[in-house]
Amino acid sequence: MRIAARKRQMQLLRMFESLRRSVSVPVELTIVGDGPLRARLEQHLRRAGLTNAVTVTGRVDPSAVLGVLAESDLYVAPAAVESFGLAALAARWVGLARGAPSPNGLTAVVRAWVGGQASRSTPAMVTGRQRAVGAGR
Repeated sequence: MRIAARKRQMQLLRMFESLRRSVSVPVELTIVGDGPLRARLEQHLRRAGLTNAVTVTGRVDPSAVLGVLAESDLYVAPAAVESFGLAALAARWVGLARGAPSPNGLTAVVRAWVGGQASRSTPAMVTGRQRAVGAGR
């Protein structure tokens, strides 16, 4: 993702923090990308004590993105305004469950995919992931 305000990476971190507090299994987050707000994001991670649970890869080539996705359990697209993204397509290609806020350009596609979840709000995305994590997915 481009680490910029419209991608809502800070909201993604808040969802992740909420998820970590609400489940009894360890969870990790990998943010693939770079951008103008990366320093702010990493500063938040240090202040929140999340540097061991969250990895920010920086910019990587497409084959490395596929590798990260293939090792993951879930792909989340936190942007409220999003057209169809290549990362979401790559997540589908490797068979990941996807989550996206509703409505956005990914919503119709996410609903059509097995394992997709389009949520009406950020808390709803966390609740859906709590159920998935609790079910061992």
